[in-house]
Amino acid sequence: MPDKIEIIRDGSEYIIKNKKLERMVLMTDLENEEALNYLKYKLKKLKIGDRLKKMGLAEGSTVIIGNLVFELTD
Repeated sequence: MPDKIEIIRDGSEYIIKNKKLERMVLMTDLENEEALNYLKYKLKKLKIGDRLKKMGLAEGSTVIIGNLVFELTD
């Protein structure tokens, strides 16, 4: 994903901005376990979790990518 991935911290929320990633989330059937696992794989491959942890992500913090809101787990 060549576009810059911007992460904005707003209190305990981390908002991830990237058009391709936001589009991928929008197109993912979040009720489909296989599709959700693929999305998790892509996020891990892009080291999103590592970047969030370096920014101080704590348990209970919220991550937002497009219309997807979740808590990051290992």
